[in-house]
Amino acid sequence: MLAARQVTRLASARTGARALATASLPSSLHLSASTTDGVAILEMKDAPVNALSSAFMESLCIAADQLARDEAVRAVVLTSNVGRPVFSAGLNLAELIVDEGGDPAKPDKRLVSFMSHIGAVTRAWLSFPKPMDTVGVRRGERMLQLGELVGPEEALDMGLVDEVMPTEAETLARAVEMAAKFAAVPDHSRRDTKQALRGPFVTQMEDRAAQDATAFATHVMDPNVQKQLRSIVEGLGKR
Repeated sequence: MLAARQVTRLASARTGARALATASLPSSLHLSASTTDGVAILEMKDAPVNALSSAFMESLCIAADQLARDEAVRAVVLTSNVGRPVFSAGLNLAELIVDEGGDPAKPDKRLVSFMSHIGAVTRAWLSFPKPMDTVGVRRGERMLQLGELVGPEEALDMGLVDEVMPTEAETLARAVEMAAKFAAVPDHSRRDTKQALRGPFVTQMEDRAAQDATAFATHVMDPNVQKQLRSIVEGLGKR
């Protein structure tokens, strides 16, 4: 049932003409476009679960940049096509594991670089609201501290998703329909409204980027965290 209730994210891009040029992208991504309303569909195809590795996040950044430069693109639907009911499994934990016996200074730089990719992707696809603003501070704290997961209906009730569709095909069709509605709004109005609503969050995120990256790398380098990561990755490999 999870496959039928997959959520497709939306991101707005720039205005332009109707004809869309399909850019050259890595094999982990596929770009298709509607020639009638300027809605591009970007499919993540990094099997098995679209895990966010450094290379994959770099590909997303490249795709976002190409779409932003394409004057014909009015809106973008970001979806998944890996043959299973998953949008993205999140960070590629294997890349966070430090090689045993290596130079202690090198992993720190590698992890900071990894975190910088996360920040770049976040800035490129900033159409996602802060969880705390959506579900409330107390509920958000509980979810983050306990690692709570929610199903489609609960996510809908909490406002984490706007709609739940019965099938993947209907989800994609509805996403394209909504993207076209956003694209129909004058660009300057949509841009100014988004800037007013999200500007403070964007500024805060950019100001803290280096500090957050260093803190993240320091946390991941902790021996206990490394042990937990190895255990998780080994468990995933046995599935």
